[in-house]
Amino acid sequence: MDNQKFGGIIAKARKDKEMTQKALAEILCVTDKAVSKWERGKGYPEITLLPALSKALDIPAKDLLFDDTEVEAVTADEWSDKLVTGVIQYSGEISRQKLSRIVFPILSSALALPAFICLLVNYCIDQAFTWSIYPLASLFLCFLVLIPIFFLKKHRILAAHGVLLIALIPYLFIIERITMSGGWVIPLALPAAVLTIGVSAIIVWLVLYTRINRFIAMAIAFFLSGVCVNLAINEIVVNFVGERTSNISVVITSLCFAAAAIVLMIIGCAQRRKQGAKSKAG
Repeated sequence: MDNQKFGGIIAKARKDKEMTQKALAEILCVTDKAVSKWERGKGYPEITLLPALSKALDIPAKDLLFDDTEVEAVTADEWSDKLVTGVIQYSGEISRQKLSRIVFPILSSALALPAFICLLVNYCIDQAFTWSIYPLASLFLCFLVLIPIFFLKKHRILAAHGVLLIALIPYLFIIERITMSGGWVIPLALPAAVLTIGVSAIIVWLVLYTRINRFIAMAIAFFLSGVCVNLAINEIVVNFVGERTSNISVVITSLCFAAAAIVLMIIGCAQRRKQGAKSKAG
């Protein structure tokens, strides 16, 4: 169940019984802050607390794990499997949230420490912050990309791509300003970054959010990244430099990726036909 819906059910049931968060917390032997966090959709109670929570609020445990539409759509014979699946998913969500609370501060510290060291060394040597801005900006960019990965429940990878694209724009302008060599962000770096991140997001969407055959997905990924992006970035560089010269390595690379994409597409189509024949025979 969605954490917001879960919290809403707890809050409604508690208010219907005219019970305060502190009173419910005392029954469950937890803090009122924990109850508040559940009701705001910021976390879940431990799975071992579900029976006690269900009893305290006088609502069936299944109503805490599933919404009304899910309950109505399940027959009696399917209920046991549905319940086991729901408990596993609930446990997985709790584990993910616990892992996020542990790993994210560790990674944040791992990014903050080298940033601090770079700033300290730079200032001790030059009595100014010069070259340390490069690693500082890069590490901060990494930190921003980690936020949706750890704290969003859905579409984390796609959201990370969006954050990367948005944060990359000021990052590139900062680097351009520091290097004192202007005029390369808009015509060169920005189009290449948008193109690369956009294609990466498309590939992630194909792999994670569609049921497309894995060989066909790999074929599309090879074609987009190895052919389209390769040729497009080469064109961007040529236009920026202003010298149109033949680059045989780009052509060879594109042909190799195109050949691999064709082979993978053939394999994927053959698998789909084979699976379709089996389903018809069955």
